[in-house]
Amino acid sequence: FSLGHRLDTKETVQETIKFAHSLKCDFLSFFVINPFPGTETFTYLADSPEKYDWSNYSFFTDSGNTKLSISSVEGKDLHEFASSAQKTYFSRASYLLRAMISNAPMKIKKAKLRTWASYSLKPETKQTLKKLFLIKNFSGS
Repeated sequence: FSLGHRLDTKETVQETIKFAHSLKCDFLSFFVINPFPGTETFTYLADSPEKYDWSNYSFFTDSGNTKLSISSVEGKDLHEFASSAQKTYFSRASYLLRAMISNAPMKIKKAKLRTWASYSLKPETKQTLKKLFLIKNFSGS
């Protein structure tokens, strides 16, 4: 789901997140629109020196440092919305329960368990699970 469309407000961003959560997807992601030079979105930025400063751009979707926004919501706020929405979605017990009772192959169930754990568990709990081999090749941070 893309956040930060030129017509987005805090309210429409929250509506998008609420809609995304209502779908009960296996996996989902939230991304902040980056108005890179040469794209149509770049033309919506106000003319200022900041729009030509590459340190204002995020080249990795999860870095959260996009400072520029074509919407009425600031870039840093859009990243906070995206990060919070992702964590909220994947840390719900209902996400884990749906994953475990589904008819999906065990490989998919394990992937969903790793996703849930990476958003839900404290780092020391993750390390304990890894040591106990309950989650093989666990890569959560």
